[in-house]
Amino acid sequence: MGFIEDERGISNVIGAALLVVAVVLGVGALMSAMQSMTDVPEVPRAQFDISDHPDSVTAANANGFIVRHLGGDRINYNDLLLVVYDSNGNKIYSKIVSDAASANEVTQDQVSGAPYDTNFFEGGEQIIAAASILDPNNDGTPDAGTYEIALYYKPTMSVLVDRNVMIS
Repeated sequence: MGFIEDERGISNVIGAALLVVAVVLGVGALMSAMQSMTDVPEVPRAQFDISDHPDSVTAANANGFIVRHLGGDRINYNDLLLVVYDSNGNKIYSKIVSDAASANEVTQDQVSGAPYDTNFFEGGEQIIAAASILDPNNDGTPDAGTYEIALYYKPTMSVLVDRNVMIS
């Protein structure tokens, strides 16, 4: 029996190579499946403006500030977290926008015409916040002053807009 005619060594090498290929393919398939399961929500891209409302905060049933959606992605109101900080950086208000609307603390409004979809904050719409949420002393009286107003995308807690606004 010659070296060329003896194929036992060759079959062991081929078996080992096939085993390595099977392991590599199995690990690749497992990694592909795991990566498809980790679906991280994408942060919406939109432009916003926050400004003082023309009402005086001390007037009865006054409004405090306006958050305007200037364009970009539409965002579900359940995914928006409105946070207000006083001039010392203390959080005085934090609520999901849809919950705040249910509590009559904010009003969802279309700048002109009828809203496209009442579940989503879209370009041309605005959130009008009641002055009652601007009460850093918790005495039931809204106060004029400088407030930091932030809007977060709740699924990722990414800041969509964060501005210091002088409220009068």
